[in-house]
Amino acid sequence: MLRPRTLLLLALSTRALAADPADAGASPQPRGACDTTIGEGLHFCRSSAPDPATACPEHRKDAVTIWRPTASGAREPVATFATEPCESTLGDPEIHRAGGVVLLVVPEQFPQNGHPDGDHALVLEAGKWVPVDAEDWRRRLESRLPPMRAADTYVRIDWDALTGHAPMRFSDDPICCPTGGEVTAWLEVRERRLAIRSVAFRPAKDAPREEVLRAPARIGALDFPAGTRVVYGEGGALRLAQPPRDVVLGGVPVKGGSTVEIGEGGSVGTATLSRPWKHQGVAVPAGERVYLQPDGGFVEGLRPTPTH
Repeated sequence: MLRPRTLLLLALSTRALAADPADAGASPQPRGACDTTIGEGLHFCRSSAPDPATACPEHRKDAVTIWRPTASGAREPVATFATEPCESTLGDPEIHRAGGVVLLVVPEQFPQNGHPDGDHALVLEAGKWVPVDAEDWRRRLESRLPPMRAADTYVRIDWDALTGHAPMRFSDDPICCPTGGEVTAWLEVRERRLAIRSVAFRPAKDAPREEVLRAPARIGALDFPAGTRVVYGEGGALRLAQPPRDVVLGGVPVKGGSTVEIGEGGSVGTATLSRPWKHQGVAVPAGERVYLQPDGGFVEGLRPTPTH
């Protein structure tokens, strides 16, 4: 899932902040005190500026500014985080000590169901706060997951334990109800990024039955080669398949290693094409994911754009 842009401005000078940091183009309306203590000599402010063009009821753009006092009593900015209106909310900054480092974390949450948290982090290095890539571990997690699973919803980080947690889902799982189990990743700060040390998996209590076909097999109306990984649904009906090589299933050229969602009646429901395919007068390029109805027609609203 793509996360909306969140602005991080790091202070690169000793220019002091005014009594209340202002947002460009509008006078901020502070929420709470501007000298709230975080720890490690840091404080933070919240500012909220009107943004009439936004669609959400609040019509506001919020920012969190972190600062520290100088010897003269002025406020030296450390970092400012600002979100796009209506897209997310920022929590209060927190200090965490884990994995032998000191981290300054600004939580960010999104209203969409299942959207991963977008927490931001800075690490203390030789008295300076340096940004940490807090999403690197998520980008590298997929290659470590069991076959046919993703872990891109409801992702959260336990900063005290420095662990990442997420449910694993199959491609046909609704967002609300992943059935692929759970993954825990033990993390560390490495080269200013949040990196994976190790991972562990826990199966779902009602995990679907899955297996790798040892020999070619016909399941329903589809012929699968040996080595195909299959997942069964309710009543033992075939739910998902992942062939080890390019293969034609029910007339659909399927890319090897991709996941095929099986539709009603055992037909191909969703698949990634291994080669260009012309179907019902539509030329679809290789690599495209197609969505088909039980009668073989394209799903309403998901018909590919013809290529020439």
